[in-house]
Amino acid sequence: MKIIFYILFALSFSFSQNEAGSSFLLGTNARELALSNSLVSSYNLGFNSFSNPALLNQTDKIEYGFSLFSLSLDRSIQSISFSMPLPPVATFGLSMFRSSIGSIQGYDSFGNQTQSEYSTYESYVMATFAMQMNTLSVGASFKLYNSKLIDNVKADGIGFDLGFYKKINEKNSIGVKITNLSSKYNWSFQYNNFNQQYEEKLSTCIAVGYSSNIEFGKDNLALSPQLDFYDSDRYDLKLGLEYGLNLSKYVLNFRLGIKNSKNFDYSDNDISFGFGMPFDLKNYKMNFDYGITPGMVQEGISHVVSLTFKVN
Repeated sequence: MKIIFYILFALSFSFSQNEAGSSFLLGTNARELALSNSLVSSYNLGFNSFSNPALLNQTDKIEYGFSLFSLSLDRSIQSISFSMPLPPVATFGLSMFRSSIGSIQGYDSFGNQTQSEYSTYESYVMATFAMQMNTLSVGASFKLYNSKLIDNVKADGIGFDLGFYKKINEKNSIGVKITNLSSKYNWSFQYNNFNQQYEEKLSTCIAVGYSSNIEFGKDNLALSPQLDFYDSDRYDLKLGLEYGLNLSKYVLNFRLGIKNSKNFDYSDNDISFGFGMPFDLKNYKMNFDYGITPGMVQEGISHVVSLTFKVN
């Protein structure tokens, strides 16, 4: 009976998440979430490695980023990022991302509650290297995946991201990111003398984005349209809007993200909001950011806060 329960549990989890690595698509920081993850062409303090590995080369000082997601349904996400310049033309970064679900009630194959509770997680650590090649920035990331469905169902794997970024002028830039090149999970399921292993490919995504800044006196409006193509016959059309309100002593950034997702039999629209405020603290330039998304029907509202540091 137990082995049947494990298989059913694994299948139900897989369908609810659509595919392996789905939690990685939620975003890694508050600014990114608030702008519908439309930042492949926009400098993202503390989190450039996640947004586009090529953006890492826009880092001129040591940077740190920390994010904590508070999600509905007992889900949580944490991300950490570190980057440092390697003069004269390169930059290096280390990052970590982890999503988890806790306190999952156990059931037997007849639908009766058991005394067991389960938890599951997906995570990766990532090393990123970027360099400047004339006017083009090029970056690449290497990822080590680790995932646990339940105690006896686990996976590991490797993956690669590739990115390109070009600043057209001081107000306009373009970016391209290819996510999950040759990326896969190697699943292992063990119960007593039964051992099953299989591979699951992570969906590859090609994201193309453009960023433009428009000045309104002392204020600034940043636009970041982006199109994401997936090899699973899906595409996302995104638009990020960020208005920087200059209040003399400090700046408040108000954010709105709009996303339309489509494939051959499915269409969905998402909207997200957020704000951020930069400030200085001793030898650090810091940003506090907050993002919120309503989520899907009956899923509940999700919140994320991020704190970034840049050494002055």
